[in-house]
Amino acid sequence: MEILSQILPFVFLIAVMYFVIIRPQNQQAKKHKAMVEALSKGDKIVTTGGLVV
Repeated sequence: MEILSQILPFVFLIAVMYFVIIRPQNQQAKKHKAMVEALSKGDKIVTTGGLVV
């Protein structure tokens, strides 16, 4: 039982890290990939630097 009480904070910390950092990053990557795949030749895009390509 003592081992469980020592491991539990680490498990909680890993779960928080997953839901706060890793999961949103993966969702953002999926959205970006879908957007890039939806582009076709001749589409106009604006880069983060403000260039219209």
